[in-house]
Amino acid sequence: MAHELYTRTNQKIFFAGLALESLRKAEAGEAANAQALVHAEREAALFHLYGAVLGLCHEVAGYYKLAEANAPRVELLLNQAVLQSSPTPELAE
Repeated sequence: MAHELYTRTNQKIFFAGLALESLRKAEAGEAANAQALVHAEREAALFHLYGAVLGLCHEVAGYYKLAEANAPRVELLLNQAVLQSSPTPELAE
């Protein structure tokens, strides 16, 4: 089960939540490096959210056995050419 595609998506969502929680603490903090912490946590949250979207796209592409199922970037899965050649309701949304 650890190698199932959906586990990566769930992990990324969980890690994004942790980053957002740390971001809130950094924004409320008075540390000398608070600005850097806010910036770092914001980037961490975006990194994990992007990974979650990519993981979700991999889940859908894997389920429908699309040729692009292992694309390394979201942009390679969510473009007009892919959506028209292999229409899937989930990726279209």
